[in-house]
Amino acid sequence: MMIVDGLTAKFWEDRWISGRSISEIAPLLYACIPKRRGKHSTVVEGLHDHGWARDI
Repeated sequence: MMIVDGLTAKFWEDRWISGRSISEIAPLLYACIPKRRGKHSTVVEGLHDHGWARDI
């Protein structure tokens, strides 16, 4: 997957890291994320100001 602006790619579920998703790479970490955040958090939101850490 090629990320253009990160506004539509899902941070936790889309395969944007070497063809893999964070949910595949770190399933125990992903299990800590509320389902709503996991499905809706974009790459832009996750990377901006360490937003991914607030999801946990």
